[in-house]
Amino acid sequence: MIDPMSALSIAAGVVQFVDFGKNLLSASYEIYRSPSGETSEEVELSTIAKDLTALITQIKDRAGKLPRGEAHNTAAQYQLVKISEECEEIFTQFQEALNQLEKRDSLSGREGKQKEHPKSRLKMARGSIRRALGSVWNAPKTDSMIKKLEKTKGRMMTATLFCLWDESKRSEQRDIKFSERLDDMIAMLRRLEERVDRTPRGPTNDPQSKSYNSSMLGVGSKSITETVIEALNDGRSPETIRIHKELVDCLWNQQQRPGQRNWNEGEPEGRTGLSEKIKNSFQKAIVNSLVFETIQGREEAIPKAFERTYSWIFEREPGELDGKQLWSSFPDWLENCTDQPYWITGKPGSGKSTLMKYILQHRLLKPHLQKWAENFALLITSYYAWVAGSDLQKSCEGLVRTLLYQVLQLNPSLVPEVAPRRWSLFLTLRSITKMPPWQRWELEESFEVLLSKCGTTMRLALFIDGLDEFESPPLQVLELIQHINDRNGIKVCVASRQWTEFNDAFNLNPMLRMQELTTADMAHFVGVKFEGNRGFLELKTIFPAEAARLVGDVVRKSDGVFLWVSLVVKSLLEALTEGDGLVELQETVDQLPIDIAQLYDAILSRISSRNVTASSKLLVTFKAAVGPLSYLTLWLADEKQSLNCDINSLFSHARSGLVDIMKRRLDSKTRGILEISPDGTVNYLHRTARDWALQPSVWEGICSTLPEGFDPYLLLLRAETIRLPEKANLRSNSMGLSWDILNKSMWYASQVGDSPANASELMRVLNKMNSEASDIAAPYLQLEGTVMSLYWPSTQEATQGIRARGNTFLGLMSQFCVLPYLKVKLEPEQKANKLKPRKNCTSLLENAVFGYPGINDSSVSSSYRISSSQRLETVSFLLERGFSPKEVMLNGNAIINEVRKRREEERYSESREYWAEVEELLGARLGSKWRLKSLFRRKRNS
Repeated sequence: MIDPMSALSIAAGVVQFVDFGKNLLSASYEIYRSPSGETSEEVELSTIAKDLTALITQIKDRAGKLPRGEAHNTAAQYQLVKISEECEEIFTQFQEALNQLEKRDSLSGREGKQKEHPKSRLKMARGSIRRALGSVWNAPKTDSMIKKLEKTKGRMMTATLFCLWDESKRSEQRDIKFSERLDDMIAMLRRLEERVDRTPRGPTNDPQSKSYNSSMLGVGSKSITETVIEALNDGRSPETIRIHKELVDCLWNQQQRPGQRNWNEGEPEGRTGLSEKIKNSFQKAIVNSLVFETIQGREEAIPKAFERTYSWIFEREPGELDGKQLWSSFPDWLENCTDQPYWITGKPGSGKSTLMKYILQHRLLKPHLQKWAENFALLITSYYAWVAGSDLQKSCEGLVRTLLYQVLQLNPSLVPEVAPRRWSLFLTLRSITKMPPWQRWELEESFEVLLSKCGTTMRLALFIDGLDEFESPPLQVLELIQHINDRNGIKVCVASRQWTEFNDAFNLNPMLRMQELTTADMAHFVGVKFEGNRGFLELKTIFPAEAARLVGDVVRKSDGVFLWVSLVVKSLLEALTEGDGLVELQETVDQLPIDIAQLYDAILSRISSRNVTASSKLLVTFKAAVGPLSYLTLWLADEKQSLNCDINSLFSHARSGLVDIMKRRLDSKTRGILEISPDGTVNYLHRTARDWALQPSVWEGICSTLPEGFDPYLLLLRAETIRLPEKANLRSNSMGLSWDILNKSMWYASQVGDSPANASELMRVLNKMNSEASDIAAPYLQLEGTVMSLYWPSTQEATQGIRARGNTFLGLMSQFCVLPYLKVKLEPEQKANKLKPRKNCTSLLENAVFGYPGINDSSVSSSYRISSSQRLETVSFLLERGFSPKEVMLNGNAIINEVRKRREEERYSESREYWAEVEELLGARLGSKWRLKSLFRRKRNS
């Protein structure tokens, strides 16, 4: 192990040597400055040679003191010695050039041609040393030498950091130890800079002129701290990638929670140069890492309460019936210290979610809660579960993640305590760097810390809508609610249907039943809607009693279901506009079913015959979509726009027009069963609409009207491919690509039916995607010498905080098991050896077997998971085409050995079964000899 101070001393010597050499070659260097800081307007060539010799001798002496022997021959030491030798080679080239200048000057003097300022003595002027050396070296050679010096300095920075990290790993708190070593490194280099900078600059009238003391680490550009931090976070260097990985492995060790690190630790503003602004950016980055795409989608989709409805909820004294209160006083519950959650319950469609949104947006909520919170900080949070949404919109994990996000957004100062692993990562690396994705155990750990703060430094009011919308079993949801509610300083309000489990848990709590309380609200809603229709007003003038009866019957027949009223009123208003009389309207109301599902049947039956197929296409395409479906994506899919459609030419006013077009289309084709939310996503009208549509008999009827060969996945793939340039324009990451949309698109491709009718179109769309992605990524992939310079698919894992590894588009198709594409590209006569991947590139078989991180892991929730049967079919196909199970992966293991290892280590039965089947496939390809070895190995292990 190398002494860190030895490494730092070598680094300081190399940096000084490199920057001295760069300044000699700089076109703007006009005052000679020796390594000790002395300045001169004239300099002897021998003086330059002497100064270079002193610098290289210093490096050699320091490198020579490194411990020798096999026990000390670490990678870090090897790098330091290697870089020292590179400096010696550079010195030799400088020395040879100076010797040639001296020799040429000597010849000139003997011939009597020596000028006033011989070449052996240079009068300093801007770029004079560069010009002198340029008479020996040509311009490309000079520029090449500058680049070589810069590369040497960069490698020295990296090697030193690696050395410091290796030494820090001996400490139990390696992140803190490494931070201290970084401070030492920055301080040493800063002292070196200050020693030189103490010498005054020479006079210059040129604003572009830069003298040597402008910065020891990059002339006139970055500070020392910035340079070190940049080197530490260089994603192209194997050494810094390894530091990042090992640091993450250390900090994310479940068995050991890192100690809390305060911002003032290590004098950040003094030694490391970290400012309050950077602290805030760290906090913001960690908070934003909790965000998921649909975190606010459900709340935005819930309609606002109709004007002058639901105001009764904030009345201090609830209404009574037969001497009994109709509901529990909500203001009293908000203000009092109680350990019982408030339960809002009711029938499907009775308005529970709308009431919850009304409460959260009401101006009186916070004043009431503040009386309970007293002098504590009050934080109000909410979660709207949505069974038709993404995984995180309907899970306990999503609830916890949303609450963490909202609380930390409201109070960022909690970040270091609540997310200590991420905070330590940022403090150590001094930069907003790639973070591991949040896993359930870390969310639970952070949530426990957050709950412990309630009642001591703050009070938390939590509103959870849709307990019945969770995919988790009701008892599991109730267990989490109870766990939260048991803590001090927390108040919980929940809303759900009247399921037995929820009734048993909350029946004795403060509560209200929606269907018993909204009669007046519904009458007001119906009256205002009808009064706004000219046809109704005309009828009411002539038949006031019949008009009043119609309003009353609509409310009465609703049985407390506000959604039923809304749907019926919409239908009646259309009839009024068409000129129906009160008799026809009354007959319609009398004939309408009370059951909400039967009402949807009635609505579907009213779709005109010419729109039935279009309706089915929209409903089936919507159901096939993964995650939130934008109105624009649905429009592109439904219109089957050309692949060459310029999506970026659709300006904001055009998009606004498209929203109106799609609203009208959904309204007419699906009769409002699908609608566009305020955030631009398409959703079911209500949970009840989804439940109805997914009934087997209903869905079978919808699909029966589709045209033959209709494939929603192919249409969605086309739409997402057309949108790829638009999504790229919205991205700010260094890759330029939106891997969210790419992964989604490739998953759609994997679901396209394998038929001759689809094959040619699928090939065309995927080739277009490949072309578009190549064009988008091209400006970002000019990082010479990195694996990403191979091709855009190599950036896939880099965006997830994993070191980029080489890949190809064909590799991605194997990864997502797009068999129709592979069958065309890998014809039987094409041998596997012709498709052998280039160095550091993932093979097709490795892609197919292991997939994309998370997609092939049954323990991780993923919308893009490929079924085991489809993956096995792809593996089998590649083996038939000649790919070998013994192929060596990027991690150095043979594929079959890695599969066996995964099978033996797998904890989840579903995944273990998959690995066993893959092993069987690979073994069958290798033949009987492998089978005997495998059998012997299993017997030996048992």
